Amino acid sequence: MLEEARARETYFQCFDIIIGRNAFRFEKRTRRPPRNPLNALISFGNTLLYNLIAQDIHRTSMDIRIAFLHSTNNRRFSLNLDLAEIFKPVIIDKVIFSLINRREIHAKNHFRQTDDGGIYLSDEGKRLLVSGFEYKLDQSITVGGKRMTYRRLVREETRKIQQSIIRDDAYKPFKYSN
Repeated sequence: MLEEARARETYFQCFDIIIGRNAFRFEKRTRRPPRNPLNALISFGNTLLYNLIAQDIHRTSMDIRIAFLHSTNNRRFSLNLDLAEIFKPVIIDKVIFSLINRREIHAKNHFRQTDDGGIYLSDEGKRLLVSGFEYKLDQSITVGGKRMTYRRLVREETRKIQQSIIRDDAYKPFKYSN
């Protein structure tokens, strides 16, 4: 987990280079509450992905409370957080980069600030992110010679974990290669 956290932090430091817009400077990862528009996008996007994966897990015989990366200490669900780590960069981050770089979402128009200093998406901002997320899920990717949507890829990865548990095989996660 420590190595993953370090890698993710290095990755986050590249966001300002990828985006290149002052209104969406990354600075650092903040949650509960997010402190800037980019963190608000990441938090809401991750929540969309967590919920999608949770639905897929509930279609299996796996217990969503039992995870292999995230601790189960105070969370009702943890397994969906584990699976989301695979897909955050290829789904959520790409949606965010697209919305910002195509200038579809604006820091002044699509966010609101709360009294505690939190920055959250407005209803219109949420609609834009949900729309971008759904569009990305319906896009196709080739994996192992097979064409499938990202939505199906997420579902297949969930089933792959289930099968590795049932068969007592080593789990080999999806690895994105462009």
